[in-house]
Amino acid sequence: MRIASCLVFVLVAACADAGGQNAAETAFSPVEREVLERELAVSLAPIRSGAELNRYLAAHPMAATPLAALSAPARERFLRSLVFGKDGLATFDYRDIQRELTATQAYRLLALFGVQRSTPSIPGLRVETRVDELILLHKAEGLRAAADYLNYKCESRATCAPAHGLICIGANC
Repeated sequence: MRIASCLVFVLVAACADAGGQNAAETAFSPVEREVLERELAVSLAPIRSGAELNRYLAAHPMAATPLAALSAPARERFLRSLVFGKDGLATFDYRDIQRELTATQAYRLLALFGVQRSTPSIPGLRVETRVDELILLHKAEGLRAAADYLNYKCESRATCAPAHGLICIGANC
């Protein structure tokens, strides 16, 4: 019991020293926070593998999914472009998303795979609402370049290779 009391005291003191900030906000650099937020998103995503994609598609009517925002031919191309690694979605073709979706629609689509933070990496997304603007604001942080590689694909573990129209998600490759 005494050890537990000491631990609580240490945690309270650490939080007080942080000036009221969350301990996680002070313990990690912006890049480290970005990596952790991406890891959390992938962990909570409904689709992290080809098998999970197949189960998801079988269990949900297409019209009720974010995939419905894409036209049928674009959706087919997008789904065929998906490459999964051991850590989730590693590569996808962004061109149909770029042509057909708003930033919000793209965000919702990519959230199925836990890679919604890649949305600002897609050039030329339509902006129709304030939410679209907010989603694309993250691009200005300068942290996306470290994680998303435009016009690259995941070729092998931790190796992105040039490929027009694709995005390699470095954290998952």
